[in-house]
Amino acid sequence: MSTLRLLLLLTLVSFSSLRARASCTGSITVLAPKEGALVGSRFPVAASAISNCAIAAMHVYIDDLLQYEQFQPNLSGRFLAEMGPHRVVIQAFAADGSVLKKLVHINVTSQTPQACPPDPLVRLCTPPRLFITSGPVGIRGATMKISGIPLVGLEVIVGNSVIARTFHQNAAEMDVALMLPRGLHFVELFALLENNDGFLALVPGQITSSAKQCEPPFLSGGIPTNLPIFFDEFFVAADSAACPIGSLRMFVDGNLQYAQSNQGLFDGRLVIEPGRHQFVVQATNSQGVVRQMTETIEASGPVGPICAPAHDPGVALCFSQQSPGFGHILFGTPERPSSPVLAVRIYVDNIVRAQFYNFAAQRGETELKMSKGSHRITAVAWTRHGDVSTDTITLNVQ
Repeated sequence: MSTLRLLLLLTLVSFSSLRARASCTGSITVLAPKEGALVGSRFPVAASAISNCAIAAMHVYIDDLLQYEQFQPNLSGRFLAEMGPHRVVIQAFAADGSVLKKLVHINVTSQTPQACPPDPLVRLCTPPRLFITSGPVGIRGATMKISGIPLVGLEVIVGNSVIARTFHQNAAEMDVALMLPRGLHFVELFALLENNDGFLALVPGQITSSAKQCEPPFLSGGIPTNLPIFFDEFFVAADSAACPIGSLRMFVDGNLQYAQSNQGLFDGRLVIEPGRHQFVVQATNSQGVVRQMTETIEASGPVGPICAPAHDPGVALCFSQQSPGFGHILFGTPERPSSPVLAVRIYVDNIVRAQFYNFAAQRGETELKMSKGSHRITAVAWTRHGDVSTDTITLNVQ
């Protein structure tokens, strides 16, 4: 080997050794509690760790006893402490084993009630069953202490991996927010006993993205409990500008009757079968966060001929008028018991904006938000036997 190649090799080995010996550096930022804060017995802790290496885990100690650990860098939760002064230490562990620490002194001056009482052995209060979210998942649960068998703590398990644990004074309670990757998950809360036995609570749910979570939409507008079969209805679903409404859907007895996209306002009429029904309205924002309103309704009385199609099978757009920024659309389909209309779609400039299903596909009325100018409105109807019919009009919106 030449002298030049030998020197080059020794230089590379020495550089690699220096890199291997270099420790990770970083810091912890504690947002809560503040130094010297007066807090309740269940107090919030919010902290984040940054490093030039990956953060493998974070710990919370109260008076030198480990109370909580998680395996991600951003920490947000509530923890239990007795009355009086305490030392709270937040630790972050980097991938090379180095430790970052932050010490905060607090004084517990009041009692805070338990947010999620155990019922009866282990309980998950949040997230709800079949949850859909797009940000941190709030996990709040609790377990009872079993007589004669010491409780080790609570574990949050996702995809067969433990992602967070509680210990000691906080062993029986969990109240944290954790980030999960996008996709379908089963969130398990496991109460681990000292004899390696335990109790499990589980909820399935869907993470739509790992972006910042939007506030859920809110619904306003009442559902009348006594109404004719063809009835007026008005709903508003609203959210912040950062998370607009993605869809609004209406169900009768669990069957979808109406759906519209990219608009949180419904002002129209639906056909409902006579009798008592459960009526549900669901609003979903652009990140998949859902809120719903449920009522029991009673429908009665005949449905008059409102909009008759010109041919059979067929669909008719009887009239379509405009108010500033909206197009008002009314349609009708024939009554054919042998091959009823199953669905009607309303297109605005070749884009599906509203859909009527099942019994509501007989006839319907809705207002759709539109930009100023001329628009092509098309109604397309499908029957049980596969027949398709259309009707098209032009609408000018001021």
